[in-house]
Amino acid sequence: MAKLKGIFAIGIAGEFGINNKLLEHIPEDLVNFKKETLNKTVIMGSNTWKSLPKKLPDRKTIVLTKKTPTSKKGEFPDVIFNCFEDLCGYINKRKNEEFIIIGGKQIIELFEEEFDELIITSIPNTYPTADTILDLEFLKNYKLRSTKKIKTTNENFDYIYVKELERKAP
Repeated sequence: MAKLKGIFAIGIAGEFGINNKLLEHIPEDLVNFKKETLNKTVIMGSNTWKSLPKKLPDRKTIVLTKKTPTSKKGEFPDVIFNCFEDLCGYINKRKNEEFIIIGGKQIIELFEEEFDELIITSIPNTYPTADTILDLEFLKNYKLRSTKKIKTTNENFDYIYVKELERKAP
């Protein structure tokens, strides 16, 4: 069976984004994101695709959207699905492949009961202007495997915490 992994960053109260952008630019988190997604297949929604400055290099890109995605410097996603069920069928046919769900909120919510593993960057800050909040109730189905404390160059906090979770046994 294909492996499904989610990777995203959240603030203290589950804040996920502001104006279709990341909560903060944290270079150390972006390094971790690249390490986890490089040479893998990433799945995202149309807003996440739109928020990227360019297509993510060295990754197969799948976008789930009802609209035709816009071009990124002449590049389009590798695969586009208009229907969640069709995307799930595609995933299920690729038994030995790993798929990384990177957002946005609606895509995370579609897969929240399906993840085998999660990599969550916890940002020790609150974001009152966040307009996208993730309901973290689904995390009760996962257990913590490890936590890494990573020093940052961010002026608002000194560390981020990268938590790896795995699905609890049924």
